[in-house]
Amino acid sequence: MEAVQIAKSILAADGQPFVILSLAQGFAPVTPETPLPVARRSYMRLAGVIHPDRLKGSFDKATEAFQCLVSAFECFADPKARKQAAAAAQGKSKAESRASTAADGRKAKAAPPSSTTSRPSASQQMKKANSKAAAAPAASVADEKAWEALAAANTEPEVSTNRTPIGQPRLGGLYQHTTVGCPKCRSLWEPDSRPQYSLFMGQWGKKVHCQLCLFQFGCATALHGCPHCSAPFDYDASMYDTVQTCQRCKRQFGFPYYPVSQHLIDQIALEEWRERMERQKTSEREARARARHGGGGRDEATATEKMQLLVGTCIMEEECPLCHKRVKSKHRAHVEECMATPPGELATSAGRASRKTTRAAPPADKVAKAPASRTAKTTPKANPKTTTPGATKKSAKRKRQRSDSDFSEGEDSLSDSEEDAISSESSFSYSDYDDSD
Repeated sequence: MEAVQIAKSILAADGQPFVILSLAQGFAPVTPETPLPVARRSYMRLAGVIHPDRLKGSFDKATEAFQCLVSAFECFADPKARKQAAAAAQGKSKAESRASTAADGRKAKAAPPSSTTSRPSASQQMKKANSKAAAAPAASVADEKAWEALAAANTEPEVSTNRTPIGQPRLGGLYQHTTVGCPKCRSLWEPDSRPQYSLFMGQWGKKVHCQLCLFQFGCATALHGCPHCSAPFDYDASMYDTVQTCQRCKRQFGFPYYPVSQHLIDQIALEEWRERMERQKTSEREARARARHGGGGRDEATATEKMQLLVGTCIMEEECPLCHKRVKSKHRAHVEECMATPPGELATSAGRASRKTTRAAPPADKVAKAPASRTAKTTPKANPKTTTPGATKKSAKRKRQRSDSDFSEGEDSLSDSEEDAISSESSFSYSDYDDSD
């Protein structure tokens, strides 16, 4: 499967962490019982395939797909969020199975009864009834727990007003800040306050935004490094209260703890719930839109990319790439109209537009010849024998000043020729007067 297709599949499965993490090729499907290191390997494989730096230029929604992948693994790494996601997946699968069972029942009722079917005996019916009665309590308990978890996930959490710090601080000595980097741009993250570090690194699951690229991530997907030698290591919230040994420098280190209040903890849960519900509503809206347009998620994305490319070309060149008409406004509406036009009519209109542009353009030889002929007619030849030096200087000065247009140039040439003629007449009269003497 190509990287772009994997990214599109991740976007289509937004909000389903087990489905997203199971898209990694060469790995087993991820279930709620999958160990965290195994799921991390699937996440790392997918992150290397669909990273925005790798899909730059080939898929415009690469950052959104990478964000969905990061959110999926953050949900899997959080035990509470994993249980809620498992309950939601179980409820969805049961709803689909009920719908398929109802469809099969309708088909069975519509089919004619067969005469070869044998009726089960009384003993077989008793055994079947006893097995159903024994399995009913276990199934009802499991369903009740699943529905309780799902209801708790869909209920807005309450925020406590208790602002008393919880626990004792754990600072200095062995406990030092580790380096934390963004999984998208690898820039270092610095907490805004001391409690923010504890809420981010601890089991409370606070998500932060990168200070450079504004990408959202949690402690499970962040890039962690040793505080002594900056060697990378994998981290999850279960390691927060333990002491680690660096595999490179063999030095031990722990994670600082700044006391936080119950109010801050509940506030984080509320923010996480609101973001999750907003993502769920967005995915539901997109699913309804795909259903209205025929249900083709990949085909719709391809059509959208094609439309954006055509509109961008039309805006840049001010010419429709389909009908080759000049378009100076309402580019998207024009491209949509051309997309809806049948190919035959579109080709006819394109031919008409090309013929119009060909007729409207004047011949190049005529355009080039017009100024030359006009200049030749309006500019008389000067007689070097009869022109006086003073008149030549005046005409040269006027020739330097004229360069505005062809029309002004013609007028200047006419005035120059008239003055030359007057000066020549005066010179002839002066010489005649001398000869008479």
